[in-house]
Amino acid sequence: MIGAWAMVLLYDYHQGRDFAAHGGVHQSFDYLVVHRGNVDRYERLLMQRLNALDVSHYSKVLNPRPGPYRFDLADLGNASKPAEMRFFPRRMLQDAMLHPKLILALTVLVVLMVAFCAYFVIERERERTERQLNERATQLADLLVASLAQPLWNVDRRAIDRQLGILARYPEVAELSLVADEYGPFATAAGPLAKAPGGRAVRVLPIEYSAFEGLPIHRIGEIRVVLSRAMADESIGRFTRDVAEAMARVIPARA
Repeated sequence: MIGAWAMVLLYDYHQGRDFAAHGGVHQSFDYLVVHRGNVDRYERLLMQRLNALDVSHYSKVLNPRPGPYRFDLADLGNASKPAEMRFFPRRMLQDAMLHPKLILALTVLVVLMVAFCAYFVIERERERTERQLNERATQLADLLVASLAQPLWNVDRRAIDRQLGILARYPEVAELSLVADEYGPFATAAGPLAKAPGGRAVRVLPIEYSAFEGLPIHRIGEIRVVLSRAMADESIGRFTRDVAEAMARVIPARA
């Protein structure tokens, strides 16, 4: 019975009624006192009908009343409550365990939400970085098409090599190469990331030229620009670490 009464105290505390305000932290119990005159009654109550005992009338939540808790065995057999108010120790234990389960569920939910948001942000940053890399490859290819058309028409290998060498210093360049329609592979310049592992952003554009205004424009070759994704991948890695650190701070605060 002391265990059942303890469940009453836990239930009330879980429902917002602090038992310390009703009799103090150390509650006193009317211990089981059985004598010749009541042995038959308590044997029926505590031994034969233990699972059906109704201890809800001891609860301050279900039965608000002033004063300390009154854990008296004499009240056990006299209590009469409606069926819907029955309050068994097993139910009290389940209610007492409900709070940590809710906390656990909310913690899992917070972790999943933060992880989803982090994944979404990282993927958006990855798409933005790759899009910008492809745009830079296109811009560099457009620049080379405009600057190499006349030297290629004049077969000025020295001028072509000089321009490719200057632009190949661009930090993300893996390779710049030019192919002449009449001569085949014509010039190549390796960039700082020529041997870097990882993906590549490649742009191939035709080179067209007209010797005089009004004459037809002819294709005379093509330029190939290869940019390494190594720097972009490194940037994504730093961003991912920053997001992971932010998650590590957010999850304990929210959970």
